[in-house]
Amino acid sequence: MLAECFGGRVIFLHVLDLYPSYTIAYAHELGISVPTRSPSPEEIEPDWEVFLSGLRLEKVDWEKNTEEGQAASTIVHRAEHMQADMIVIGTHGRSGLPHMLLGSVAEKVVRTAPCPVLTIRPEAFQFELP
Repeated sequence: MLAECFGGRVIFLHVLDLYPSYTIAYAHELGISVPTRSPSPEEIEPDWEVFLSGLRLEKVDWEKNTEEGQAASTIVHRAEHMQADMIVIGTHGRSGLPHMLLGSVAEKVVRTAPCPVLTIRPEAFQFELP
């Protein structure tokens, strides 16, 4: 809705991030599920289709990108490179030991981004246009 109102462009970015092996080992000890390898861009294409099918994108210019790298730094680098006006990022809301072991991409992006960052908890996202 913001992009439509201001004539903006939306860029969806998914970063395929490989977790260090020590993080995976600790996470499994805690019973936290962590993928042992990142899926390929081709493997996540069906997920892109599901995600994008639920959005109303007819009135905005948009594109989707999948990149490999460390998630937070890749997001910040792309925002700097394209001179983004805003980053919108989901957050899991982890705390305690899971947060210490897995970190928070959203938190790192908020601390280092060159522009405002809007964080959204997916389970709380129920935005409806008037």
